Formats: sequence, structure tokens, C-alpha cells
Amino acid sequence: MSTRYAECMTGWKPWMKEYRYGIVLIIPPEPHRAVVNALRRVYTWSQGSECDAHISLSVPAAGPVNAIDLLELEDMLAGFEPFLLHYGPIITGGDGRGIVLDIQPQEVLNRLLPLVEGTRMFQGAPERKWPFSAHMTIAEILTIPQSLELRSQLSDLNLSGSFRVDHLSYIVPDENFAFTERAKIKVGRDCR
Repeated sequence: MSTRYAECMTGWKPWMKEYRYGIVLIIPPEPHRAVVNALRRVYTWSQGSECDAHISLSVPAAGPVNAIDLLELEDMLAGFEPFLLHYGPIITGGDGRGIVLDIQPQEVLNRLLPLVEGTRMFQGAPERKWPFSAHMTIAEILTIPQSLELRSQLSDLNLSGSFRVDHLSYIVPDENFAFTERAKIKVGRDCR
């Protein structure tokens, strides 16, 4: 596997540069992705066009990722059985500034995370800036009053669902900081 990484990062904020080599996350399957993407296009500041609906998992990769790195990660996940995730209801983000979909069960992701970040591709990676709490973002970079108002506006949606996770996604931003999936990493032996 060979992937191209952004060379020209003009206009990237310093925090964006940490993501140059990509991250590992969970992208929900259709139709769940389309439903959340539709909300993101309406309510998120600009990230809706930069990355599909997702559940962030890893910190950014430390450097260029190759096929051996992805095989190591897949080998680490071979003993981790595919699992069911539930999303919803709409809640206020952890710091009160944003609207997200709650993700359950957190416990399975708490067990998965050290396997992912324990691989070579994350050695020397930036440290996590806040404790891990899985969620699917609808809108962020809001004030607390804006968050409360938007949560109230969306309260009638009763947005929730479930999907099976049998792979993780490795995504990388281009020069415009638009993320695309570069690889799918299988979870569990039954996917081989």
C-alpha cells in the first residue's frame, strides 16, 4: 500500500498538521452515514465537507503508513470479534460546546483502542489531548448557549440506530484538509 500525503499545507492551522499522516476511525455504513452526513452539512462549521460521519478512535499516526503497518494492525485486531455499536440520542459534547450522537457500548471501544494505538504506526504520535469518549459529531465549535439551543431544536429527531463494526478505516487528508479513506482494516478472523 502506498498513499500520497499532503505536501502543501498552506492555510493549515497548526493542529491540522498533526493529522497529515491520517487517523484510524470507524465510518458507519449506509444508510446511517447518509443520515448523519445530512445533519453535518447543515449544522457543522466546515468539517462536514472535510470528513464523512465517523467515530474518532486513534490519535493521528506518527508518520507515513505503509502496508506492513496496516498488516500489523490487522493482525492485532484478528482476535477482536466484530461488534455492534449503537448511536443516539443527540447529546451535548463533553465540554458542552457542540452536539454529538452518543455511542454505546463505550467499553468495547475502550478495549479496542489500546490495540490500535499500540501498533508501530502510532509510536511517537502526539499524545491524546483529552480522555477518550466515543461519539459521532453533528456540530462543533459552538458556544455553550448555541449548543443548548441546537440540542433543543434537534430534540424531536429521535435519531438513533445500530450497526456492526467488522473493520476500521484509515483516512488521510489532502491539501484542502478533506479526508478520504485509504484502507479498511479488518476486525476479527471471520472477515479474512
